[in-house]
Amino acid sequence: MRAPALILVLLVLASVLLAPREKVIIPVVDLADQAIVYVSHGHAIFTMLPDGTGRDRITSGVLSGGVLAQPSLQMAPLFTWPTWSPDGSRLVVSHYSNLGNQAAALTLIKPPSSAETFLQTTNRGLVDRVADGIFYFPLWSPNGEELALVAPNDKSTALQLSVGDIKDLENSRAATGVIGAPIYLSWSPDSTLMVIHHRDRLLFKDDHGELLDTARSSIRYRVPAISSDSATIAYVADLGDDERLITRKISTGEERELVSVRTEAAFAFSPTDPEVLAVVARSEEEHAAYVGLSLVNAVTGAASTLYEDSVYAFWWSPDGTKIALVGSSLDSLTWVVVDVATNEETILAHFTPSPEFTTYIQFFDQFGLALDIWSADSTAIVFAGHMHTDGESALEDAAWVLDVTDKREPTDLAKASLAFFVPVGAGKN
Repeated sequence: MRAPALILVLLVLASVLLAPREKVIIPVVDLADQAIVYVSHGHAIFTMLPDGTGRDRITSGVLSGGVLAQPSLQMAPLFTWPTWSPDGSRLVVSHYSNLGNQAAALTLIKPPSSAETFLQTTNRGLVDRVADGIFYFPLWSPNGEELALVAPNDKSTALQLSVGDIKDLENSRAATGVIGAPIYLSWSPDSTLMVIHHRDRLLFKDDHGELLDTARSSIRYRVPAISSDSATIAYVADLGDDERLITRKISTGEERELVSVRTEAAFAFSPTDPEVLAVVARSEEEHAAYVGLSLVNAVTGAASTLYEDSVYAFWWSPDGTKIALVGSSLDSLTWVVVDVATNEETILAHFTPSPEFTTYIQFFDQFGLALDIWSADSTAIVFAGHMHTDGESALEDAAWVLDVTDKREPTDLAKASLAFFVPVGAGKN
């Protein structure tokens, strides 16, 4: 990037950082009061409280209570991947069926109504979904005013990124010009900036809709991370003789080189400490698991090992005190929670994820930004799959709630292919 272009990027980003902002307050509710959304085996969507009470149906599906929800099984609409707005008032879902030229549609629902507003329709084609079983990837802005959407283009020949409010998406006015997979993205917590990793390029999209190329390239990571104070970005960059994890101050463009990335890394800032990154890295390309999990100080570069064994995915607790991760044992995957302050490890369960939840694990750094496995009070996680107990395993996938404080037994809520916590809402102060 030439000097004038770099100066322009820094000036635009500085104006974004220094603009007045409203402080967003996220209320913390007790676990007993926070709903869980799940997708049934009949591809209907329900909400339910963690104790198994208060079940409400949001959409129909092939089966509802053992009875066909539609006169024709083949024509019945199917629903999956429910993604809630941050205030918990709306959700977008993938709507599809087994017949016709239409591959799927992304629709908006405002419970308690089950009425759908169609935002995007995709016809069958060479590229008619984001991944196997995933038709769309939607990501709400933290303030709930915009929706970023990775979806097939009009001719189903390539993926593209669209960003806008619901009306923009509904009227096809939200295309960004970012076309072609892979596309990964993050919103800043204050919703003023989007960071996009498109193929090997790192792009910024400011709140004026401008796309800015940082001239930092790498394919050794997927999702760029943004700190909780919206001041710092983390990404991997090719420096010529080495590829390293780098943090950049948005206001000044100042970079700090952190750990070397030889194969691939994934990372996420603490939700409460803007100077702390959790980092995992693969040692060899053919291995699905990362080797260990480290905490890296984004200011000093100091690193410490938090967990030494294989890691397939990880998620910070909302209060920043714990990290839930998927590890492995001899014959199954394992839920482990690690205390950030003490390194104390707690094994919660041995399990096999559902096929859909397996995809969520594989792309944990992206899907975790849109779909929450942690309860707002940081006391429980939810997942879809089946548990392994005393060498035995349930035959059907279900939504399970695991108490990370080890005070309550795991709870089997319902047969399900996906399960997540519903956001508890946000208010402005």
